[in-house]
Amino acid sequence: MKKNYFYALFVTLMLCMTIPATAQITSISGFYGKWQFTADVDVKNQDYADVISSSCEVVITKGDNGYPAKMEGFAGSTQTLNINKFDADAQTLLFLNPNSPQLWAPLHMADADGKYPYGTAEGGWSDTYGSINFTYDATTGVLSYPDFTVVTADHAAGTTEIMVKVTNIKMTLIESEKIEIPEIAGEWTYTPYYTRNDSTFVTTFKMTLVAKDDTNTQWDATFAFEGFEEFTLSGTFDGINLDIPFEEQYLDAEKKIRFGIAATSANPDNVFVKSGKFSFAYNSKTMMWQNDYIYIRQEGVTVKDGVETPVAPLVQQLYGGWIEREDPNAYDWAGVYNVSIHEIETLADGVDFPKNFEMVIEKSQGTYSIKKFLGYENTVMALTPSEDGKSATIDLSNAYCYLQYIGEVANGESSDYAYHVITDVNGEPTTQKIILNEDGTLSFGDFSVSRKLYYANTYEPLALMSGVSAVKAEAPKFEWVGDYTLTTGKLDKYYTGDDVEFPESFDVNITYFDGSQYGMDSYYYISTFMNKSIGSTPIKLTISEDGWSADMATGGMCGAIVAGETYYKIYDMNASANPITITGNEDGSISIPSFFIKVLNYKDNSEAAGAWYQDVTLTRKSTGIENIVETPVVEGIYDLLGRKIEAITAPGLYIVNGKKVVIK
Repeated sequence: MKKNYFYALFVTLMLCMTIPATAQITSISGFYGKWQFTADVDVKNQDYADVISSSCEVVITKGDNGYPAKMEGFAGSTQTLNINKFDADAQTLLFLNPNSPQLWAPLHMADADGKYPYGTAEGGWSDTYGSINFTYDATTGVLSYPDFTVVTADHAAGTTEIMVKVTNIKMTLIESEKIEIPEIAGEWTYTPYYTRNDSTFVTTFKMTLVAKDDTNTQWDATFAFEGFEEFTLSGTFDGINLDIPFEEQYLDAEKKIRFGIAATSANPDNVFVKSGKFSFAYNSKTMMWQNDYIYIRQEGVTVKDGVETPVAPLVQQLYGGWIEREDPNAYDWAGVYNVSIHEIETLADGVDFPKNFEMVIEKSQGTYSIKKFLGYENTVMALTPSEDGKSATIDLSNAYCYLQYIGEVANGESSDYAYHVITDVNGEPTTQKIILNEDGTLSFGDFSVSRKLYYANTYEPLALMSGVSAVKAEAPKFEWVGDYTLTTGKLDKYYTGDDVEFPESFDVNITYFDGSQYGMDSYYYISTFMNKSIGSTPIKLTISEDGWSADMATGGMCGAIVAGETYYKIYDMNASANPITITGNEDGSISIPSFFIKVLNYKDNSEAAGAWYQDVTLTRKSTGIENIVETPVVEGIYDLLGRKIEAITAPGLYIVNGKKVVIK
């Protein structure tokens, strides 16, 4: 007996050693790949026998627009299922709101008892929609899902009828997806979705990432919150998420200003998590998403009836948002394009699409979207650039991707919602690829326009488009040079002196100085103001990158308008020497919010008069000859830094009356 017992124990130990244990998954990227889906499917209504698959292939891969992952092919569905969150401790994937979009429209997913959907129509949000988890078992390598039903629903009555029951749901990994870990070094700027409306305290921050080794997995992150000392935290990156833990981290330890993450009680003004992690979901080489709350609080105490109670009043709340870094070599997809179609094959009566139209792509909250296409205004189509920047795709399977909502239409005995959408050449909602060519033009893959019925989930091709290309239109530029008439909406004279005038309308001239031929800086400047020549102290304009606004210099000797013993100087609305931002308009005029004019005395620098000009407009004068830029003759002596000097006192190279002169 004793021999048999030890023999059995030996065999058991050997079996345990030969069966490898599956390790827990530590990152959501560990789920990426192809999975075999199996389930027991009990069809109650044969009309839906082909809707749910009992055996199929499911693909889990990187998500879009901030989602850490997406799942395609679940139980035979053609819709993309977004994964909201991965819990490494519980080994679960959170699937929030299983009926948006409907995976098997017009049917709804419900719980095992067929209640629509996951609770009653009278329940709260969590009861009505609920949230479900895929659960991974590390010992078996099985990803499971709770039993569910697929039902038809009477929305008005709040009742359902079970069409299909799905039980014993399991998924096993067939082939894992190899994740390339990109390089993320550099300075990233954080922009929140929103902040506290009543607080301007810390609305953004910068984060500089430096690799700790050559694997791109270990990083030092240096945070720069404006007004506080920088601090550095260590983080990890798996190609999907950048996680940066922190604990008891202060922005200002002396003033006890600290940050934390989501509140942990019903009283978020006083309680929040002081330790946690910044988590950023990698979207592209220039953008990462961040979906958590960041609270900034200042610790203190309150005293009531002699009892001290610790408090941490909320100073600022930053919610979600994204971080971006500049890539000077990246293509900016935003802009206006002229699109042409070589051939349109009409597939249905009563439809007419233009061969030439305007496409508008906008960038907002770190992502691109097509806002105008094929003559449709306000289209809803997200555009995702490729990692190499040489192409972009539109996910046509996304339920929120459409050209236009057409309206409610009859569909059998009920009604349905109709949309015009883009589909592939076969009328299927897959993906649309756009190629960026070396000459800067765009090439589209052939596509069709279809009418989609939302609940029926059907697509009727209306027309087939082939040979589609686009050229980016040059952004319009504002022409600053010219003669203008200034008018003011409001003029407040604070104090006036003898022989001082503050006209409500006067002439202004803007000129361009091309200093390149003299080895000097080039710039735009105001040479005439208040109907007077400014002379050697012009008001310089620093033009913005897009060319439609400029910072107008003030203070110092800038804009010293000579008038006898007194001179006029321009300042901002607070009578201080801060630049004033002025804006060019499409009609050729220039808007200036306000400025202050001081009249000063040469002898003692006393102020003789002052006036505040508000709601100012510069209207371009019509001369019949527009956009002529003249280079002024540069009189006087200048050094190589562009500084005017009264006399040459040392040998060197100078600019004398616009010409280079070597003085020995």
